[in-house]
Amino acid sequence: GPDDLHRLVAPLLQGGLPPSQRAGLLSLLSRAALEGPGRQALAAVGAPPLLVAAADSGDANEAVHGLQALAHLAADERFRSQLSGWGALRPLCHSLDPARALDPRARAVALSAVANVSFVEPAALLEAGAAPRLCALLGESEPHLLRMALTAIVNLSADPAAVPHH
Repeated sequence: GPDDLHRLVAPLLQGGLPPSQRAGLLSLLSRAALEGPGRQALAAVGAPPLLVAAADSGDANEAVHGLQALAHLAADERFRSQLSGWGALRPLCHSLDPARALDPRARAVALSAVANVSFVEPAALLEAGAAPRLCALLGESEPHLLRMALTAIVNLSADPAAVPHH
């Protein structure tokens, strides 16, 4: 519940934890995001900015847990449109870039989140730099990744803000 999650979030907010402890706490937060009540509790205790910071972290373990939790939030229609306000779109889009050298699972999780957000905030994704990274994924050999990239591209291109005015 929220009280348990607050006990996990508090040390992360205070900072100064060793990387292994940070990664462990972020892993627990990511697991909490698997279910709707957990996502609700994470939002209630103010965890999303921590998840965004983790997703944007230079530490691969932290990034994976942050991306996973953000993807769970993006899959939930109650939170999908809040990711932009939490500052999550730039780190999610950045994680699509193979130069970031995240493991393939982390890239797939970020792509899942971007595809879900593309249904509600295409203009914000364009502003966050999604288009070139999604287009780079068109050469992807994994069918489910290609499908997610195409879904996001179609949703972005359907947004009137995405079409240049002549």
